[in-house]
Amino acid sequence: MVNKRMGAKIALILVTLAVLFTACKSMPAVVEVSPDKLVAGQELAAWKGKWVSTYTVMNDESLNAAYKKTAEGMPYYTEGGLKAAVKDMYGSSVTAMKFNGTNKVTLTMQKKDGSKSNVVCEYKYMGTKAVPGYEGSLWYTFEAVNPGKELQAVKNMIIMPPHQHGDGPLHWHVRFGYYGFDWLINGEKSWPTFVPASTKKNDMLKGAESSIETMPKWTDAAPFKSYAEHGRWINSLLVFENSSKEVMDVYAKLIKEFEGKNPKGGDFTRAEIIAELQKSDDSLKDFTHLEFNIKDGKNELIVFKGSKEIFRSNYVRVAPGKAKAYMTMKAEKKDAGMFSLISFVVVHGAPNYHFHLWYGATEEDIAAQRGTPTCYKVDVPADIRASGIERSAKRTLSALTGK
Repeated sequence: MVNKRMGAKIALILVTLAVLFTACKSMPAVVEVSPDKLVAGQELAAWKGKWVSTYTVMNDESLNAAYKKTAEGMPYYTEGGLKAAVKDMYGSSVTAMKFNGTNKVTLTMQKKDGSKSNVVCEYKYMGTKAVPGYEGSLWYTFEAVNPGKELQAVKNMIIMPPHQHGDGPLHWHVRFGYYGFDWLINGEKSWPTFVPASTKKNDMLKGAESSIETMPKWTDAAPFKSYAEHGRWINSLLVFENSSKEVMDVYAKLIKEFEGKNPKGGDFTRAEIIAELQKSDDSLKDFTHLEFNIKDGKNELIVFKGSKEIFRSNYVRVAPGKAKAYMTMKAEKKDAGMFSLISFVVVHGAPNYHFHLWYGATEEDIAAQRGTPTCYKVDVPADIRASGIERSAKRTLSALTGK
């Protein structure tokens, strides 16, 4: 049932994207792509030409009325929050791409300050992967041959062939990332869309307006949905105090591995390792666990210290601040104090699911927060938990001892 719902949702997204732009005579012809007919070193030949991201027009002032009207029908989004959600869906650091028929691609990349530069990346074809929940569609996967510093954000690429739906426009979808194909395919939820560079701006604006107006149909009504789906969350600093056999074995292993390396002299103790790990941020004094409630039309965050609930409020997505430009949520409850504003990174890191967050009464508080507060899913196997603790502890102890 879940796959059917997801398939229907993705189908709606793809069809919606397909009808957004008025086709023009100068558009290139559709090229059939078949995995078994690709030419080595030219697997990207079907994309030959210059293409631009549809997101390049989505901040045009002429669209403000559409954003405002649409947000009015979305209880947990302000106009700025909706704009951020649209960016999550369509946005990418890549604003244009030029293909020459080989696997060398010229990417126009935009930095946070708005400046743009062209970089050339040669990709190696890594095969196809099915689009989850959308039978018959394939992602073509590519990996950068020489991923230098400027190419880390586009090291991995999954891309759909140029296609049309009926008389709709020629377009395709792509995702870029550093963390591998599994995340891009199963974790990433964006749909950056590219159309021929010859597409007129007015046509792109009409398409963008339609896209904004349809956001309520396939955007989560409750922005906390992806967090609520994983149940309860625990502050990462508290995770280190876990006393399962698997975790205790990890600490015993670490004590032996770093034998005699304690700067204080002698060996580390478990308590000393935990103390070092808990120095990364100050969040443990504020909360131990978080829960998200989206039942009965809510979008609630519930904060705990130990077994005691200390705070609860519905939250609305607002425009992101400059300090931490992630999903920024504002408490509806008055006098929310340190939990008034919270900036959330998406849930990631399967199977050891976690997310990062920064919080405060003001944007200035968020900017000044020390470290990277992190929460882990409570319900994970003990061996996964132990493996995560081992990696974190090794990094910390290696830095401390110079090993």
